[in-house]
Amino acid sequence: MGIKTLLPVLAPSTQQINIKDMKGTVVGIDASCWLHKGAFACAKELVLGLPTDSHVNFFMSCIDCLLHNDVTPVLVFDGPRTLPAKAAVAAERKRKRALAKPNAQTTTDPLKARTSYTAAVEITPAIVDRVIEASKEREVDYVVAPYEADAQLAFLSMNGAVQYIISEDSDLLVFGAKQVIYKYDKATGSGQLITQNNLHLSFKDFPDFSLEKFRMICILAGCDYLKSIFGIGPNMATAFVKALGDRNIFQEIYNLGAILGTERQYKVPDGYPDGLKKAMNTFKHQTVLHPDEGYVPLRPYPPGVSAVDMDYARLPLGDKPVFDPRKTWASVQMLNTTYQSDASFQYQDDSDEDRSSDSSQEPRHNLRSRPAQLATVIALGNTFKLTIPNFPVISLTLLHATVSVDGHLKPAVFRASDHRVLLYPTPFDIFIRDSCMMTVDDVEQ
Repeated sequence: MGIKTLLPVLAPSTQQINIKDMKGTVVGIDASCWLHKGAFACAKELVLGLPTDSHVNFFMSCIDCLLHNDVTPVLVFDGPRTLPAKAAVAAERKRKRALAKPNAQTTTDPLKARTSYTAAVEITPAIVDRVIEASKEREVDYVVAPYEADAQLAFLSMNGAVQYIISEDSDLLVFGAKQVIYKYDKATGSGQLITQNNLHLSFKDFPDFSLEKFRMICILAGCDYLKSIFGIGPNMATAFVKALGDRNIFQEIYNLGAILGTERQYKVPDGYPDGLKKAMNTFKHQTVLHPDEGYVPLRPYPPGVSAVDMDYARLPLGDKPVFDPRKTWASVQMLNTTYQSDASFQYQDDSDEDRSSDSSQEPRHNLRSRPAQLATVIALGNTFKLTIPNFPVISLTLLHATVSVDGHLKPAVFRASDHRVLLYPTPFDIFIRDSCMMTVDDVEQ
């Protein structure tokens, strides 16, 4: 949903971008946006449980367009659990979907029926599963976020794993994403780019403007974690934060009218300062998935603060992340099992289970979730194209590397879309698999 009316306010910070400008880059995809767009085209079929592939075909056509233009997508899906800070919003959306279905089935107006079916569409685990399976066939990487895709995408952006993000959710900028493309049009390959470095262009005469103050403005204007004070939108929120200066916002919020220099009396709800603090912490410290460390906060907690103090912005885990680095991306099976059982989305060690008698129980993971060998990446080289001899229409972008395995240096290549090798400066340890790494001797250039 994002921050209401924020994007028009950011018009001075917005510039046009075309898919040609993204050539050779890695782009994070807010999967829910394309899932909903695809689902709207076949809303009636999905709501009534009728067979259709239209939504999957739409999603994959968007992916194929990026791949065709040498853009590497990374899909990020919302997690199976509702963020505690967003529970009220999620419940209200569920209520509206439940009301929309009978309205669609009883109205005799085709236009109203279509509108109601669209409002009743829910992105189910089955829909996510089908898109993930189709994406895996194209070797497209994906991440299932612990909670919201927005925070996970911001994490990838802040750590340099993706250069751009395609989304319709303005929350990404509040989380701290570096470059976000809005209103992306697959037909023309164009979109509207907003970069973090250009946000100040939309806030004139604001010498001490910062990301922290931008976050304050957006929360005051109203977000999914906290409703706005009546009469306060982006413009009034900007005026307040600008006039506030370095004063404590949690103490001064009740002096809203006086600080704005107006006689209007703003009704600040009881407990609003506490809600404001929780919203800010949720944007700054929401739980995300680190490719090597498991579940971590988006930013480190302040001194003296732990995960226990922020149960509204995290998974129900202890301070120490519980995650097996061999299973970097969340599995489809975990996604489905968690949805169906409504259990806590957390890692469960299956190393002691005997699965030899039932191969159907083997988890279906993304590329990086298979048994691995520890290696050290010593150096990274240039990228190059590899055309598969038997399939000349298929071209892979690979990355030269030098790795140390069991004390022996070996030349190797990684897929350029293997974002583990882009997160850290060398040397660093990494888990490798035959399916995502090959020796140079295996490559015919």
